Amino acid sequence: MELHFKPGSEIAKAVQGMYEHKENMLIKAKQIIEEETGFKIDPKSGLQFIFVFDESYDWQYDLVKFIDEEAKIPGYKSEIVKENNKEYKLFRINKRTTVFNKIKDRFHNEITPVRSRILNKYGVKTEGNSRYYGYRLYKEDDGTISMQIHPEVFNLIDFKKSIENGNQTITVKQSQS
Repeated sequence: MELHFKPGSEIAKAVQGMYEHKENMLIKAKQIIEEETGFKIDPKSGLQFIFVFDESYDWQYDLVKFIDEEAKIPGYKSEIVKENNKEYKLFRINKRTTVFNKIKDRFHNEITPVRSRILNKYGVKTEGNSRYYGYRLYKEDDGTISMQIHPEVFNLIDFKKSIENGNQTITVKQSQS
């Protein structure tokens, strides 16, 4: 399921801020890894992220794809990862190195996760009944931000809180698979 937000509404501005924060932290995360290893990350390589309570996009440094696949990357060891009948050469962090400790400390101090609780006042919750549900933020072709949600999140939405100037600011669409 996807949530779409009325352009110019308060919730659309909040979601836009969340998306920008997510993208800025991804850039910063890649920059930290590049500074500490001295090697460039493949521009097409994303980083993994985890969901923790109300946080999403808490970026991880565990598995990275560098441009120079044959180099000996400080703090990382290469491995072949198989996915969908394809093989990829990626680099996994070696937790026994000083580079790992430097990256871990910098991530802890400089990378802040995206938090979904800002959306609670607009009726969108990602936690309920002691469960937390993941979500993903996407930029649409028209520049608006949409939010892919777990189906249970739909049951947690209080649509009365998302009315602004008499108009509903959230629409729900089935995700296209």
